[in-house]
This record gives sequence, structure tokens and C-alpha cells, in this order.
Amino acid sequence: MKKKAIIFDCDNTLWEGVIGEDIIKPDWKLRDSIIMLAKRGVIIGICSKNNEEDVIPMLQRSLLLWDHFISVYRINWKDKVSNLKEIAEELNIGLDTIVMVDDSDFERAAIALYLPEVLAIHPDKLTTTVLDYFNLIGDLSKTRQYKENLRRARVREQFTNIDEYLKSLDMILTVKLNDQLQIPRISELTQKTNQFNLTTKRYTEEEIKNAMEYPFLVYSLSVKDKFGDSGLVGVCIVRGNSIDVFLLSCRVLGRNIEFAFIDYIIQDLKKKGYQALIGTYIKSEKNQQVEKFYSDCGFECINIRNETIIFSLLLSNYKLTIPDYFKYE
Repeated sequence: MKKKAIIFDCDNTLWEGVIGEDIIKPDWKLRDSIIMLAKRGVIIGICSKNNEEDVIPMLQRSLLLWDHFISVYRINWKDKVSNLKEIAEELNIGLDTIVMVDDSDFERAAIALYLPEVLAIHPDKLTTTVLDYFNLIGDLSKTRQYKENLRRARVREQFTNIDEYLKSLDMILTVKLNDQLQIPRISELTQKTNQFNLTTKRYTEEEIKNAMEYPFLVYSLSVKDKFGDSGLVGVCIVRGNSIDVFLLSCRVLGRNIEFAFIDYIIQDLKKKGYQALIGTYIKSEKNQQVEKFYSDCGFECINIRNETIIFSLLLSNYKLTIPDYFKYE
């Protein structure tokens, strides 16, 4: 399992000493490693038992990490097990994709006992071996996206009605069909997306290219809102009258975007003369949340075999109502 995030303790990890009590000596080598990792697409976070008002100025003005490189943080006096659970939920990633770097034997032992999925290591163990757990192929855009998601979450707290909140985001969706410029990202999404992925089929760039040249329909979805551009986040591949792939990146879950995406596709297929559509759900270790997606869209279950459920939809019977807070361009 490739890791996605490194979460750091502060006292005697990012720096020598206890902030507020000792003279602090930053670990500049570790700080440079953090910047390198963030620039290569690793999510950087802070989980520290401290006062925010002590730690944030240190991260912001002394280490120069706060504004550009740290995506998520929990700086409080709660237990770190609870904080790590919250961080995983906020980032919408699995606990098994997190590395926690902490100098405390007690904290690492507690994490190992209660969150064995998390890899908890001493700062001295942050070596090339640990870095092998990561796909160092990204850039700072991932940090920006997670920081934007944090801003969205804070705005969400101001609303009691989820639809009013979603409407306030001013979401703009862009759907493209068989766009060869997007082949690398489309392939990447099929390889990496696990949670909102109906079949978890994996495709290479060459296979996506061939699918576009053969009479397949490869739809790609990009999303932006008032907080920023999430980029290409959705893929649907229609093969004949069957949906071969339908997936959505975890970075945009919880906004009803999946319903707007499939609605766009169904309306387009109607225009192309399609009369029926088959959808398949293949259960995997992480995609149980989408088991009822086709049912929620009006599809009828027609067959269940082991871990596979087949659904069917007569397009003339399609009646899904999409919220009016989406705009298309």
C-alpha cells in the first residue's frame, strides 16, 4: 500500500526542545525534506500536543512551512489517535496511507495499538526506505487542493442546510468526450481511485488511447468552484451500451457531483440515440460506499453474482432530478 501523507509531531521532532519552555533549535535538514516531499505531491500535516498560538508562528515565520507546504493540522491537547482519525477523515484518505513521525515512544506505541494501519516512526527512521512507500510523482498542486478543501470545510460549518452550502460554492463542471490531451490523467485516475469507483478497472495510457480510437465513449469531468480548481476528477467509459468505468476522485466527494456527472452522460447518450444502459458494480476492499449508486440513479438491479451486481436503465424511464447549483462550461 502506497502512502499519501506524512504527519509530523513538533516538539523534539520538527525542532529540538519544547516550545514555550526551551530555546528552540529547528531541524533544518528535516524541514528541507518536508519541502521536497510536499513539492513531490506528498501531503504534509501536523499533529502535536501544543497550543496553536505557540506553534503556528513558529511554522509560519521561522520554518516558513505554514503557508505553502502544510495541508492539514491538529494542534491541541487531545490524544493523537483521535486526531489522526480526524485528519484521515478530513483528507478523505485511508489510515493505512498515513505515516506519523513522532519522537515519543508513548505516542508511537499508542498509535501502534489503536491505529495499527498507521505507520508510526521515530524521526531518525525517516529514511530512503520510508520514502519508498510514496509515489513521488506529484507537485504542490495537491497541497493547494487540500488547503482549499480545508477552507471549504470551514465555510460548511457556517451553514445548517447542505444544499445552501453547496449552492454557495458556485461549482462549474466541464465534461469532455474522448479528449486525448487528458489521457495521462484519465489513466492515473483509473489506477489510483478506489473509494468512488464502481468497477476498479485499471487502464494504462495506451489502453485509454485505444479506447478513444475504438468506438468507446470516454467522458472526463473537471470541477472548479469559488475556492479553486480541482482539475480533472471524474471518468466514465461507455463500451457499447455498458458503463465500463465510472469513478470520481475522493477530493470532490460529498458535493453531489457524481449525480450531475452521470446525468450529463445519460442526457448525451439520449441525444446519440441510446435507449438502454447497463451499469456494473464490482465490490472491492474500499468501494462499498458506491454499492447503491446505480439504484440511487434509477437503475434496476437485474443480476447478482458473487461480488458483482448488474443494473439496467431504460433511458426513457430516467427521472433523476439534479440540483440547480451546478453550472456547465
